[in-house]
Amino acid sequence: MKHHLLRRTLFGITVILLSTKTFSQKAFIVTNDNEKIIVDDNFYDIQIVDEEIDYKTPNSDDKKTIKFKNINTAMLGEYDMKRMKIADEKKEQLCFTVAEANGKKIVGYNKIITTANTGANFQNGGATVIKHIYYILDANGGVIEKIEDMISSGDKYIKAMKVEEDKIRKHFSDCKEVMDRLSGGVLKNADYTKYSKFERKMLDRMAANMTNIDVFFATPTYSNCDEPKQENSSVQTDVKAPVSIPDQKYSFGKISTIPMGSNGTKMTDYSFKGTIVIKDNLISFITKGVETKYKIISYQDGIIKCDDNGKIHAVTITSETGKKGSFAYDTKVTFLVDKKMGGSTSYYWCNKE
Repeated sequence: MKHHLLRRTLFGITVILLSTKTFSQKAFIVTNDNEKIIVDDNFYDIQIVDEEIDYKTPNSDDKKTIKFKNINTAMLGEYDMKRMKIADEKKEQLCFTVAEANGKKIVGYNKIITTANTGANFQNGGATVIKHIYYILDANGGVIEKIEDMISSGDKYIKAMKVEEDKIRKHFSDCKEVMDRLSGGVLKNADYTKYSKFERKMLDRMAANMTNIDVFFATPTYSNCDEPKQENSSVQTDVKAPVSIPDQKYSFGKISTIPMGSNGTKMTDYSFKGTIVIKDNLISFITKGVETKYKIISYQDGIIKCDDNGKIHAVTITSETGKKGSFAYDTKVTFLVDKKMGGSTSYYWCNKE
């Protein structure tokens, strides 16, 4: 659906780390002036090095930017951010909450470090790296452990990071999601074939030097270990009553797609005609006589979730008038593919029948 950009530099080479995003329809930012900004959860990039978030608001194509220093709180998919002052920190920081379990939390922030010029005659310029500063807090906000991590290399560094990693394992050993991520390889197992040959070499080099804890904090997504996720299950915890959605039919004349990895900025339009039918708790997409059906498993807050052999896609239908080429439409149907199938987004420009 969407890939956030978490940029960091290793040995003076700037690379882009991969991360994930879930479909939430609850993305928002609250500024230090207490202004709440509702964010289109298909369009936002968290940029660590630049300390800012690029985003769009619902029903707007205008990209906006807000600096970390102007944010009080933010809930963006798998990212939970809140400004706070921890322990002996000199000032408040915009922190990521990485995990919660049994009254304990992992919270912290990423500090940008710019090194001095290096090389003969200083021709290589400086390098920017990110230092991870995180804390394990008790239920009262007291500090149990402090964890610091900045990518380096060598046996001494690896041993030091193992000590930091063990702090997390000690307090979150019964949280499978955290343990899986810590053992993980968000970067090591990532598919980054879309990058150039040079960039892939740099990513391989980074992966070879990164310890488990480096990988863990490179993408500081939120895990609530007290409320295990039940993604891609035909039994949905948000369904409190039988699905009830009226029969509907739409005809479309254009389809726009945002492929995986385009960060919400690259859209391709196609001239396809067809229909979308909602009936008997099924949603059908019919194009050129080919019909694809999905079982509707929940309908809440305007979001239709449908099952595709264990993968969960999401559909929203909104009234919107405009033109795509010569095709005039009055409805936009958004189809968001399960992130485990690539997470792409398609817009069907329709007229309601």
